[in-house]
Amino acid sequence: MRSARATLGLLAAALAAACTDPAILDGKACDEAGRCLPGYLCDPGSNRCLRELPPDGGDGQDGGDGQDGGDGADLPAPLVLHIFRGEPAGGVSPDLAPAPPEVSLAAAAREPVGVRFLEEEVELQGGRLEAPAEEGRALVEALLAAGSFSLEVWCDPAATVQRGPARIVSLSASHVDDGLGAGQEGNDLIGWVRSEATGPDANSSSLALAEQAFPAGRPRHVILTYDGASGQSAMFVDGALADGSTHLVGEGAEARPALLDWDAGTFALGLGDEADGLHAWRGTIQRLAVWDRPLDAIQAQALYSQGP
Repeated sequence: MRSARATLGLLAAALAAACTDPAILDGKACDEAGRCLPGYLCDPGSNRCLRELPPDGGDGQDGGDGQDGGDGADLPAPLVLHIFRGEPAGGVSPDLAPAPPEVSLAAAAREPVGVRFLEEEVELQGGRLEAPAEEGRALVEALLAAGSFSLEVWCDPAATVQRGPARIVSLSASHVDDGLGAGQEGNDLIGWVRSEATGPDANSSSLALAEQAFPAGRPRHVILTYDGASGQSAMFVDGALADGSTHLVGEGAEARPALLDWDAGTFALGLGDEADGLHAWRGTIQRLAVWDRPLDAIQAQALYSQGP
């Protein structure tokens, strides 16, 4: 009887909260019997309810080419798109985005390489996938011209605890000269962006934090955004807003949105580690995309729903 009352109490409280915001159900404590509401699974490590992924990885709706992605979301075509499916020709993952700049990715020259292309993902085990210098420069210049960006990655860590932060994806010159990135610190997900309002080591003052973000054996969908018109940054995890911050320069009536403070001559796009090899992340990545605009909450949810 006590367990039944606890379950009914969880159901009533959760349904009341969901009337205001369905995403509020994420991360709620499991009941005494380790149960959650329909559509959620109890993660035994954190004793928290996590949304189940669709069994087919998405809803089958179009959404990666500027068309309606389902849920009424109008999804713009990305500047950069990588969907990792098997070994690419010559070991170079081609950019699938329809418009320039073209930004390919290949394993950095390391021994051992630490990169392995699998049937539905790329596995990173101490290695780094990176863009050629000129292609990376073109991407940075495009994002600086826009003053805004969104970055999407589907990732699954090989260990629930990694530190550094271990770099899942970054646009940077080194681990102390960052433009933007997402990394794993312990079991937490950290996102950062460098602007006029931060120092060059942007990950020392992260834009967003999602605690206990990596349950074992479950991929995560992450989107980082920056809106140059407002100075607002955001991080979405599995389609729900996790955290964010505002970047402003000046005070009071003189305050204005901060510009992105990046060096197109030295920054490089990379997956799995920094170029200096000091912050390796181990795990798999299924998809990477970059836009020159901030995506909103509806678009983030639509991308999560369609899967990698």
